[in-house]
Amino acid sequence: MIRYARDRMGRMLGAVLEEASGQRVETWFERDAFGRIVRERQGDRAIRYAYGERGLRAERVMPDGARTRYAYDALDALVAVDHDGHRVAFERDALGREIQRASGEAGVAVRSAYDAMDRLIEQRATAPGPGVPSVMVARQWHYDARGRVDRVDDARWGATTYLYDRASRLASAQRGAGREVFAYDPAGSIRGMLTEIAERSSASRVAEAPHQGRTQPTWRVERGGVLRKTEQAAYDVDARGRRTVKVDLARHRANRPEGGSPAEEATTRYTWDCRDRLREVRTPDGARVVMTYDAFGRRVRKEVTATTAAGRPRVVEFVWDGDVLAADIDSERGGRTFVHAPGTFVPLLQQQDGRVLTYVNDHLGTPKELLDPRGLVAWAAAHSAWGKIVEVRRDPLSELSHRTSVESPFRLLGQYADEETGLCYTRFRFFDPETGGWCSPDPIRLLGGLNLFAWEGDPANTADPLGLAPLCDKAKERANKVREKIMSDMKSPDKKPRTNAGSHAHFDEHTTKDILANPDAVYMSQGKSGRMIFRKGDNIVVVDGPGSSQGTVVTGYGPAGTKNASGAAALGGLPTDQGAPVTHAQITSGTIPSASGTPIPVAEQIWP
Repeated sequence: MIRYARDRMGRMLGAVLEEASGQRVETWFERDAFGRIVRERQGDRAIRYAYGERGLRAERVMPDGARTRYAYDALDALVAVDHDGHRVAFERDALGREIQRASGEAGVAVRSAYDAMDRLIEQRATAPGPGVPSVMVARQWHYDARGRVDRVDDARWGATTYLYDRASRLASAQRGAGREVFAYDPAGSIRGMLTEIAERSSASRVAEAPHQGRTQPTWRVERGGVLRKTEQAAYDVDARGRRTVKVDLARHRANRPEGGSPAEEATTRYTWDCRDRLREVRTPDGARVVMTYDAFGRRVRKEVTATTAAGRPRVVEFVWDGDVLAADIDSERGGRTFVHAPGTFVPLLQQQDGRVLTYVNDHLGTPKELLDPRGLVAWAAAHSAWGKIVEVRRDPLSELSHRTSVESPFRLLGQYADEETGLCYTRFRFFDPETGGWCSPDPIRLLGGLNLFAWEGDPANTADPLGLAPLCDKAKERANKVREKIMSDMKSPDKKPRTNAGSHAHFDEHTTKDILANPDAVYMSQGKSGRMIFRKGDNIVVVDGPGSSQGTVVTGYGPAGTKNASGAAALGGLPTDQGAPVTHAQITSGTIPSASGTPIPVAEQIWP
């Protein structure tokens, strides 16, 4: 059961989740006069926030006192972050693109270059050397005629080339002698995967070639995209399509050479709750992983038994900054604090053992390196196409300065790797990098596409940080049918905008109707709600997307109306002030401020 508390304006003040076991998970919010969250208490830990004159976040203070300050330019673009004295300064070009990031007292600099289509084409990280700067990272991206990544040249890992099939799905990724080849069924499910890993020294080898010598691997995928068998494992699912059993076939054959029922020594079991959250995993080695979530579905605790030398459970607790992970506190390793670019899932900094490390990410936000304050490579990773780490390298001099081994827990954008299960946790579900698919159906169901388990797009060109698939063609088609009906209805003099008790547009009815009837552009939210945004000039109206309430006005704001209470809470000023403009860039980058302090989700333009 969940109990919510709200203020007189309906804004969230807290939520208490009461489990059947009697466990309580509490989350409480304190707000300022504008309704912005200034303190969030998660269990017995609290994060504090402060805002600047323009309503942008100016400061975050973690439960342990770690303080992060943010600075912006006149266009509200981030220009500096200071975390406990470790400063990162951003330099931007005339188009607002980041071209240099300088961090630390050692003068570490990450430079970026773009092509005429705003695509990242070069990245270079340097640190001062005895004569000329030392190059720590050097990468170049190349794109094909359809705008897809064609090749990545990396000074550390070599060149990785990508090929695509006729449906623009990733067909292969090759780095040196290592190769991954994928085959798909008509619905987009992976039905085969060939992986060949190049020979390396035994000291650095972290992955084997599971299909070496096979050229036509075929998996069993049932109706609905449910994976049941690969060359390495067999799977069982429940009535809702969620993975419940994984049997390692090699270990099973070793323990049951005569066949028979699956050996427990080869079996992993998964338990889910009624909200489709993974609650428990039992691994073949006897470990038990128990997970706890808050009322908003954020994982706040992971307890692992039978894995410590003393036989005590290992506990990892998580602290959240909205939908983004702010810290993990491990009873064995200690704590790590993470700083992300505001309003995104892209990590900037990681604090560990009293040191602040700088992230270097690829074009999609996947972490590739962590640099220590001297510019040394504390961690560098090579990934498979689906985000599994296949090799890690560290500068020995950097290793000597850390009490615990440095690594990033993040994989593909928004994913947190669980070493105990081999899965990656995102905000709404778990991803399996070994199979390139999700372990449970898409929470937004058919809005995410007809295949509820497949990655929408391909991992070389698209990201899914929430575990809610980006819009597919079918979702766009359904949304456009709703758009056509709304625009047609609003052009009729007899029709009025559809509203309900929860509608709170900041315009009069005439303005709302005009925006819906004659928009310059229409967008579909990639958030769980699936809402649509109609924009005319710098004014927008948000309506419910496909479904029983489709077309119902949720809100609307812009200079054609006033800020009202929610706009003042998000932007500062008075409720009677003129509303602030909302631009295409804000809509598509997910940077429209909200009263909660967390920007609304990214939206994709679907018309024209």
